[in-house]
Amino acid sequence: MIEYCSQTRCVLVEKTMPPYEIYLNDMLEELIINNLDEVYHCYISFLKNEEKLFLYNERTGDFWCHSQRVWDIFELKHSLDYYEIQNLIKCKIEKRFKIKNINPIRLPSNADVWKINVTLNNI
Repeated sequence: MIEYCSQTRCVLVEKTMPPYEIYLNDMLEELIINNLDEVYHCYISFLKNEEKLFLYNERTGDFWCHSQRVWDIFELKHSLDYYEIQNLIKCKIEKRFKIKNINPIRLPSNADVWKINVTLNNI
């Protein structure tokens, strides 16, 4: 949106976020965070409406993203490539949750990693 200020003769440009950033911000607002690994304390799950969207391994920095619920939306609906999606998720997650050096990875919905639960020993 552009506004013109007649008194000072300046143009103010309001920065707007691209739709894909708005989508991710909305998604992050509603996440529930669970520690899934009571033994090693290194796996954290991020859920929305009781569905796991992200899984984070604190030891390795791997940050698995559900392909259908997260990654594909940025790829198909917003036309972002793999590295743009990876960078977007990395920046937003690290900033929002104060985590450093994550490595976002696209994982298919049928991957075994989504079945991780409290009894997990390792991957």
